[in-house]
Amino acid sequence: MKAPAAFPFAPAQSGVYAAPAAPAALHAAARAAGIAWFELDLTDVRTKPELLALCQKAFGLPPAFGHNWDALADSVEDFSWRPAPGYVVLVRHGGALARNSPENFATALEILAAAATYWASKRKVFLALLDDDTRGAREFRTLPR
Repeated sequence: MKAPAAFPFAPAQSGVYAAPAAPAALHAAARAAGIAWFELDLTDVRTKPELLALCQKAFGLPPAFGHNWDALADSVEDFSWRPAPGYVVLVRHGGALARNSPENFATALEILAAAATYWASKRKVFLALLDDDTRGAREFRTLPR
């Protein structure tokens, strides 16, 4: 049996970053390494309930998901239903949510950052990658090379 390929990022590099302009190569590397890849397309998301419903669908959360911030935080620090050597969340088209509901957008980013810290402590990589629209005018670190 062939061993999974090495992923180009280590658990210590977990965090929230600006997405690469073309994430396809990173997606391919994640797939080859067995890293779970999730995409949150926030195109039509304007409210907290819409965001939580999208997260439930995108992450494959169970029907009993609580649809609140604590439930989301618990879920992204669990993934027992999706065991993997690491996790990548690509967030696209979040500009409208960031503008219409900045508090909810900020809370979602805090949850992703806390998940990155948690998974790093478990020696698993967790990357949350925000595209240009999602970041808006906010600055985020670029992925290390």
